[in-house]
Amino acid sequence: MNKDDKKALEYYIKSAKGGYPSAQIKLGNYFLGTKKNLEKALYWYNRAAENGNEVAQNILANCYDNGKGVEKDERKAFEYYKKSADQGYLNAQFKLGYCYYKGIGTEVDKTKAFKLYKIAAEKEDETAQNNLGIFYENGKSVVKDLERANYWYNKAAENGNKVAQYNLANCYNNGNGVENDERKAFEYYKKSADQGYLDAKFKLGYCYDKGIGTEVDKTKAFELYKIAAERGNK
Repeated sequence: MNKDDKKALEYYIKSAKGGYPSAQIKLGNYFLGTKKNLEKALYWYNRAAENGNEVAQNILANCYDNGKGVEKDERKAFEYYKKSADQGYLNAQFKLGYCYYKGIGTEVDKTKAFKLYKIAAEKEDETAQNNLGIFYENGKSVVKDLERANYWYNKAAENGNKVAQYNLANCYNNGNGVENDERKAFEYYKKSADQGYLDAKFKLGYCYDKGIGTEVDKTKAFELYKIAAERGNK
């Protein structure tokens, strides 16, 4: 650490001790990353969270959710996600939706999960966009609407979500909410497979095997089947 860095650290410590949440977050990040001292990092994240900082609240929620540096506690994770989400923090809004969807630290409530996913999706959270597509495709807590499912899969796929790319490929392959288009199905299977999504690798292999949206290529089909098989696709 050079002279300037030491001086900056001194001022962060003074500011953090004075109760300034942004400085407390900075110290938490410093001890987590540079010093690798999780105990001190958590101390400063806790101080910032107590002072109402939504980023620190989300960090603590993740710690309790995953048992990182603290004993795993789903109820505390839920509480901190809610505090952060109530302040409009995007990642916490998505995670809180997931808690309601899976019953993590709270009762299952698919309606609340949908509402939170929608908030996060409209703020361009790609996973929330994909999850909304699943809600609409399967009619979970909403009226089944394949066109809306396709809309949200498209949004998530454009944002690079590999699961959404796979789901969108299935829509084109089966004509769910869109006109059947094998070429587009192939393109989206390939995008997803290129990002390592296992189910997409299998489906891409099937496309090459049967000539769906592309020329038959048994060698490529074999290679993709082999990858999927070695990773446990029965």
